[in-house]
Amino acid sequence: MPRSAVSPLEDLFYGCDGTERVRRFEAYKASMDVSQKMADSGNYSFIPQVGILPTGGVKKIQKLLSKFDDGGDIRKGLTADAASELQADLDAARAAVADITKDWTTSFPDSSGLVPYDLQAGIKHLIPFETPIRNTTPRNQQGKGLATHWKRLLGLSNAGVGGVATLSPFMNSQTVQTSFGSLALRRGQKITYATDSQAASYVEMGYSDQVNWAAYFAGLGFDNVRQLSQHALTWAHLLGEERAMLYARGASGNGYLGAVSAPVISAADSGQAGSLAASAYKIVVLATGGFGTTVQSNEVTVTPTVNHGITVTVTTEPTGGLNYQLFVTAAGGGTGTETFQTNFVGNTVTFTAVSAGAALPANSDTTADTNGFDGWIPAVAANGGYVKRVNGKLSTSNPGTELQTAFQAMYQLNRSNPDDAWFDSGVMVELGDLLKSASSAPYRIALSNDGGTQGTLGTAVTGIENQVTRKMVEFNVHPFMPTGAGLIRSLRLPFPAEGITNTAEMRLVQDYMAIDWPAIQFTWDASTYVFGTMVHYAPAWSGLLLGIQ
Repeated sequence: MPRSAVSPLEDLFYGCDGTERVRRFEAYKASMDVSQKMADSGNYSFIPQVGILPTGGVKKIQKLLSKFDDGGDIRKGLTADAASELQADLDAARAAVADITKDWTTSFPDSSGLVPYDLQAGIKHLIPFETPIRNTTPRNQQGKGLATHWKRLLGLSNAGVGGVATLSPFMNSQTVQTSFGSLALRRGQKITYATDSQAASYVEMGYSDQVNWAAYFAGLGFDNVRQLSQHALTWAHLLGEERAMLYARGASGNGYLGAVSAPVISAADSGQAGSLAASAYKIVVLATGGFGTTVQSNEVTVTPTVNHGITVTVTTEPTGGLNYQLFVTAAGGGTGTETFQTNFVGNTVTFTAVSAGAALPANSDTTADTNGFDGWIPAVAANGGYVKRVNGKLSTSNPGTELQTAFQAMYQLNRSNPDDAWFDSGVMVELGDLLKSASSAPYRIALSNDGGTQGTLGTAVTGIENQVTRKMVEFNVHPFMPTGAGLIRSLRLPFPAEGITNTAEMRLVQDYMAIDWPAIQFTWDASTYVFGTMVHYAPAWSGLLLGIQ
């Protein structure tokens, strides 16, 4: 189905038919209502438009209301008009109970105010967010304690992986001698293994929101502001977790990769026309990774020919570095006065002018989070996965050659047979454009017409056939993929492995939960919480392309 034809409900409940999506959506809203009611059933419960009731007061109201239902004794004997008035009052009371049980005020998040209005369908509040990495990574809630430990079988005899030697199967049973402890016995030679042990600390994730009482009361009879807040809080958490699972980095002391090292750079006159003065320019570069940037590179000074530019080259690209940020001083500027100029993909950038900007950020690393874990991209880059820095455009003469090269190398390395590949939007468009411009590419453009005056021309690339294994590798766009990056994932190992069914999973002590806090001020506060980590059992079976321009 074309992207434009996908409804918000389909984004939320992908893979279901229309009836099932509606059912799940109603169940989703009902579950939020239930959590709110449960949170409010403390020692005292405040019911809007009713007042403060002791523990169990809500149930007492509901029990009382049930006596007025059709067939109840109290309704018997009432006139039609009296019954109608009573029903209206009951409906209002039930609505008040349902509204019992998020930082929403009358001016936030909309500066014009959360002004309620009639006939606003709930579907308008659903934004089509996507969390594909989270959706396709198994979640295992069997974690215990403060950390998880696991052993990995990296290779065994004759598998051709893990650096374990290949053994000939032949022997002479009358003369063969194989050592078993202190004994030499007539048995075939023993196979060997390559293993290692891993450990990672569990980490915490969570967000919070609050609803100002005034905003809540202003919405009574219109939108349920608390439910909207809970919906926003839920999606903020899912999207944050999606980013973490894609590219987060944890602290090395907790069993994770730690900070990305600083890049090393050089620079020289570009030999191209520009507008730089014949003066000294000081230059530093930061690499991006995780949720932040590295400490600055070495500082270089270049004096170009008048009206020329300067080309900067990252001569040592740090493992785990994704892209780069360029900082340059004004002509004749001193050390430490470099200002931000541009982000760049690949290991080179040429600038022909210097613009004024903010000062260089503090020289401290923000790539690693002391409370975080390692996501897919860092784990693959640092643990034996295939990594290729393209540092240029994709091949125009042979579209897809970079991927086929990756598939072949991954297969030779450990018999990897990847399942899918994820790119940023720019790379996806570039792949489609290559098909239209490459005369030798084996492709077909289909123009369809249903008999009307409109037609559809399609040149999007949906996948590529692995020439080594003949498996179709699906292409997908990821909204949070770093610019110029491509993640090639193997979700399962290509051979049986005892106890290992997934190459990565979320191992959790406590999976996603939401907490509605007791009201101790004029707000209703809510938080989300997860305690666990992301475990990479076999990152070497996946691959990574970087620097695609």
